[in-house]
Amino acid sequence: MTVLPQPSAFMQFDRADWLPVSVVAHALGKDRDHLTRQCRQQLQASGMAILDTLGNGRTGWLIHRNFDPRLRTVDAAIDLPHLDDYTERQRMTAWAKWDCVCRYRQAKRERGGSIKTWMPAFIAELTAAVIDPLNDRHGTTLTLSYGSLRRWDKDAPTITDLPNLIDQRGGDQRSQGSDEFWQAFASLYLTDDRRTAKACWRRARD
Repeated sequence: MTVLPQPSAFMQFDRADWLPVSVVAHALGKDRDHLTRQCRQQLQASGMAILDTLGNGRTGWLIHRNFDPRLRTVDAAIDLPHLDDYTERQRMTAWAKWDCVCRYRQAKRERGGSIKTWMPAFIAELTAAVIDPLNDRHGTTLTLSYGSLRRWDKDAPTITDLPNLIDQRGGDQRSQGSDEFWQAFASLYLTDDRRTAKACWRRARD
């Protein structure tokens, strides 16, 4: 079994000195997937890369600023949006959309020729890598097309716009399981005022 080296064995650990592989790839103009493989195959052995929990709660690679002099001035401060008010399915779907957006932007930078030429194959790749696993794991029915990809790209220019990728159609998905919400709804609906269920739901939500 391979034992990952501890950061302290090579240098004092200071989180500000470690950058996500996505940030490093962008700063150095490198392919993210290639850099990830480099972390696993080379950089972790020299203490320049470690696996750790990222800002989005997932496990990913971090690369030390000493890996390249250009990384010493990179500002990696990211204000991640708070999504605690949403359901797990909503959060995971939003992160999947954001993943697709990031890959789409990288593809536009790196793939030559007309977008229409490589887009069908790219949609198939994204569907297999991101959309299908999401649907299988969380029971979602998300689909991907060039139109939806462009819309997500427009709706979320930066990671702080992630809430814009959350689909809130189909009723109240933020108050699920809240006793206070349903008590408020019942107090409005179970009266002689004959309010519609939709009107009572809106007032209880507000």
